[in-house]
Amino acid sequence: MFLRNTALTALCAGVLVVAPLLMSGSSTKAAAALVILFAPLAIFLALKRPMLFPYAAYAFLIPFDNLLSVSTFGTATRLLGLCAGVALLWWTMRQRRIVSPPRTLLVCAALVAWAGLTLVWTSDFSGGLRVFGTILQIMLLYAVLSITPIEVKQIQMVLLAIVGGGFVAAIFGLYIFHHQSPVQQELQRELGRLQIQIGESAIDVNHFANALMLPIAATLVMALNQRRIVAKLFLCGVLATMIGAVYASASREALLGIGAMAVYLAIVSRKRLQLLAVFALGAFLSVLNPAVWQRFAAASATGGAGRTSIWAVGIAALKAHWLFGSGIGSFTNAYDQAYIGVFQSYPVGWSRDAHDILLSSSVELGIIGVLLVVTLWVMQFFMLRRIERGSALYDMRMICMAALIGLSLCAFFIDLFTYKYLWLLFALIAQVRSLAVLHSELAVRPTPVTIEEDDVADPLWVREAPSHAY
Repeated sequence: MFLRNTALTALCAGVLVVAPLLMSGSSTKAAAALVILFAPLAIFLALKRPMLFPYAAYAFLIPFDNLLSVSTFGTATRLLGLCAGVALLWWTMRQRRIVSPPRTLLVCAALVAWAGLTLVWTSDFSGGLRVFGTILQIMLLYAVLSITPIEVKQIQMVLLAIVGGGFVAAIFGLYIFHHQSPVQQELQRELGRLQIQIGESAIDVNHFANALMLPIAATLVMALNQRRIVAKLFLCGVLATMIGAVYASASREALLGIGAMAVYLAIVSRKRLQLLAVFALGAFLSVLNPAVWQRFAAASATGGAGRTSIWAVGIAALKAHWLFGSGIGSFTNAYDQAYIGVFQSYPVGWSRDAHDILLSSSVELGIIGVLLVVTLWVMQFFMLRRIERGSALYDMRMICMAALIGLSLCAFFIDLFTYKYLWLLFALIAQVRSLAVLHSELAVRPTPVTIEEDDVADPLWVREAPSHAY
């Protein structure tokens, strides 16, 4: 009550302070005014409902990550992620209870330690330090989320934020696709795909499409299980918008990932007729951008837009750095050192990224690092094994596993290990696992047994058998 009254008082005072700034006509002052106005509410939510804010806001903004630069600090999502980690850790400490941490945290700690050690010999220290900072931050947030107690409504709220962010990002992408500058229009006609650039900030369209994988998986499962026809049609519209944005991006890896998700859901779900309708919807939307199929047809001639040539150079670099690695953040340097000695049927030039998570990890971190990355990834598939068919959490398991399968396929064609949309999925898996653990503990919690008056006065406590398996 004290916090609520304080926040209300601060909000009223804030209105009086910011009113002159809002009427000044300056965009900078207006932005500062809005920050001042909503700061009390943000602080109140961070203290009382940290899963709603800042974390749900962080999840919502992830598809826009690279467009939200905040001075030299990084992006707004990075700032929100930092605030979310602090707020959730404080809230967990106040609750005086944590969920038993998953074993993946040990692997994360080992991976951070090894990546930090490779900074000693990396050939690109500034780039390596930047990548190491990103890995450290996202893994710390992952660790906090893994031990934070959570309720079903909170996970549903996070899922709605993920779907909402994907939907808004898809609308934004489709708008940009049809409203480009003359230069971008020429580039778009040449490449036949979406180009997203606002000022000096840009989003790689492959990562833009990959960031929609989890929202698409969540929307698809929600639509399959929705009984009300109006809600089902609305979710189908949301799904069509996001798939349409992926088609506009013409990202082959993302389309293959969506196909893999649909196949998985067709196997584990009983709504196969509805999934056939989704396949039909996807086939219809593919006609709207013929460049998608042109890119698939040209894949063999171009080596997957030069990926096979990049991989050939990367394998040559791996031969020189297979044991300890070239150091975190130094793949392009190792690539350039090996480039001149490798024949390329489709030359793609100097200083290229790995376009494969295994190759990137192997070259930069050596055999130790890649084994840790693979171990961490594989463990994600087994974290939800306690949730069986018929459980109230099974739909959440389907969402997580579908998105994980889709992004696993994408990872063979692009290095996404340091991107927030991947760790948003890993965190969601950890949160669903925490919910399953908490439900299992509740299922075996001692409950009082009714006794006759003739029996002893003290209550007897027995363990109640679980009502459903997790």
